[in-house]
Amino acid sequence: MLSSTPPRCSPSCAPRGFPHKYYELYMRAFDELRKLEMFFKEETKRGCTVIDLYELVQHAGNILPRLYLLCTVGSVYIKSKEAPAKDILKDLVEMCRDGGQLVWLARNLEHASVGKRHCMIATQKGMVARDGDGVIDAVEFVLQNFTEMNKLWVRMQHQVGKNLHVLSQIDGVDLDMYKETVLPRVLEQVVNCKDDLAQHYLMDCIIQVFPDEYHLQTLETLLSACPQLQPTVDIMTVLSQLMERLSNYAASSTEVLPEFLQVEAFSKLSHAIGKVIDSQPDMPIVGAISLYVSLLYLFFVCIQIALIMWIKCWDLVLRNSLENQGLRITKQRNKLLPF
Repeated sequence: MLSSTPPRCSPSCAPRGFPHKYYELYMRAFDELRKLEMFFKEETKRGCTVIDLYELVQHAGNILPRLYLLCTVGSVYIKSKEAPAKDILKDLVEMCRDGGQLVWLARNLEHASVGKRHCMIATQKGMVARDGDGVIDAVEFVLQNFTEMNKLWVRMQHQVGKNLHVLSQIDGVDLDMYKETVLPRVLEQVVNCKDDLAQHYLMDCIIQVFPDEYHLQTLETLLSACPQLQPTVDIMTVLSQLMERLSNYAASSTEVLPEFLQVEAFSKLSHAIGKVIDSQPDMPIVGAISLYVSLLYLFFVCIQIALIMWIKCWDLVLRNSLENQGLRITKQRNKLLPF
């Protein structure tokens, strides 16, 4: 098996396979990995221990096939529960880092763990969550992988955002954890990467994958990163998308309007827009106007919701008043009637 693996994976080492043929090769590779995972499972049923398999694949000659084999066996190892999932993941991370290919780890394990849509390295509703502080371990692992992917942004652009999506789907990542751990760590990487395309893409990913409520409650932290981005980042589009999501959130229910007032959303957004404009003196006047137009639209949406609430309130008061008045008139009429 090990001797036949390198030739099957050799096209991925050829420069002519990138980037035009990459997606086709990528899908074919993971179709094979699903079969390979089934093979490893059958081997364990025949008496070969998963630990022996895990050690065996480490002797594969070429680095890329070895990493694929390690991650596939690692998935089987995690599911076997013969060792804590976080220990297996830590071991895999170290071996993949030594091979200079940590960026492959999350993608390999995600697809190797068949049967779960969001099963990146079995973090969500999976094996890690059953090992003590599972949520913290899962978040820490995905954040670590996000950091490594961000460093390799130029080569692996399409994979970086996947980590953010996985973070948003992990059970247990509530508002407090997002506010205290996830968002500050992610924004730190976004600011430090110093690549304008990466920063724009990652800010867009943050806005799109995490819940609107989280954005509203962490508005100040999120907005504070905007002036620190590279001057060439299209921050106008980023802020406009954020305000569009908040507008849709405000329009979704009358119950969310008090949240906007509580966090002083309009004041913070207006202040952030001013700081962004000051930090980017070359921003076209049309861009600055567009930002304030987006803010005004959010304001008008909230005003509309408030007006609807006021009309409903007034209607309820008026209706109750008329009903009480009608009841009073009926009682007085009954007293006057002789029968």
